[in-house]
Order: sequence, then structure tokens, then C-alpha cells
Amino acid sequence: MSEPDHPTNILQIHIEEPTSNPEQVSAHHTLAKDPAEAEKRYRALVHVMISQLTGLQDTHLRFIVTPAIPEALEAVTFWLLPLFRGKITKSKDHFLFTPEQYAPAISIEFTTDEDACTTSYEKTATLSAYCPECSSRWINAAMAQCTKDTKVVGESYLSIQHLASESETTLLSLPKLPTIKTAADWDIAIAPESTAPSLIRPKLKKLHQEL
Repeated sequence: MSEPDHPTNILQIHIEEPTSNPEQVSAHHTLAKDPAEAEKRYRALVHVMISQLTGLQDTHLRFIVTPAIPEALEAVTFWLLPLFRGKITKSKDHFLFTPEQYAPAISIEFTTDEDACTTSYEKTATLSAYCPECSSRWINAAMAQCTKDTKVVGESYLSIQHLASESETTLLSLPKLPTIKTAADWDIAIAPESTAPSLIRPKLKKLHQEL
């Protein structure tokens, strides 16, 4: 598949370098009391989230890595790229992901710059890495609803704003989706199917067991 035209939208996701070092302050350590187990859960969680992104339309994907050091950037790039099911090629300052199944190609960027420029995109979205339920179909639909007069927000997991938005805009709230940020959240997420139906539960449990 050839290089896609410059995407209209950008989706930014903050990603931590996975670590079991208790001395390295990391948000994902709240996923379990044991830092090693917390790292395993975080890796499984992000893997599921990555699998949900196939199908993004007209959207550039930017991962913002912490800690903001070259070693973390390299480690996260090396970790995440193989999680995309398809062909990955290097193209200038980004990677091009061509999915195995019939879906649009996606340009992927890794950076440690929290303030990386977004002004060349019409719509800027931020997605929580802790919300694996938020799929590409969900994101595409939310992007379509975002206009210069309407900001789209999914509480705690997704925010989309138009480049030309005015100071006074209508706020469109999306239905609530669960985030998995604590050990209690994790227990609920992998609980038996009868407690709360979930499409990602079997995948999350399987990936966690394989780590």
C-alpha cells in the first residue's frame, strides 16, 4: 500500500516505558501491589489497546513516551511496533503500518515531546492507554462528531478538539467506558463474564497469562 496523504486528524496516546523498578515513579504501578505484576498488567493492557486501533481512518497516531529520555523512546518503540498486526515500514520521521486485514494504512510516530506540534491537523484527539474498550470504530465516530463548534469528550478516556474551535463551544459527552488504572479496576476487568460483559476480557486475560 502506498503512503497515505497527510491525515486530517491526529490521535495522541501517552505511553510509559514499562518497568518493575519500584524506584522509578510510574503511573502503571497502581495496577498491582507488586511492581513486576503491575508491569505485566500494563503490557497486556497496552497490547489490547494497540489491537483496537486497527481501522483508524484519516488519522496519524502519535505516542508520547515517558520518561522523556532517548533510552525510553527507543525501548517503547521497540516494544510497541511488533504489537501492530501487519507490515511496518520506516518512512522519514515516522513508521507506516499496513494492517493484515483490509483496513487503512496508519502513520505512526514516537516522541518524548509533550508539546509536539499539532497545528497541521484539523482535529486533535487524546486517548488514554488505560481504556482498551475504546476501539477505532468508536474513535472514528467521535472524530466525525467533532466540529469547530463542538468538542467531543469521553470522560477519563478520550478528548477531541477542532483546530478552528472557538472559545465557546458545545461539549458533546460520549457514553462512559471503563478505564483500568488500579488493581481494583483490573480485578473487575478480568472478572467472570457474567459480572459485566466485555469483548476485551478474554484477550486481556490471555495476553496477561502469556507474559
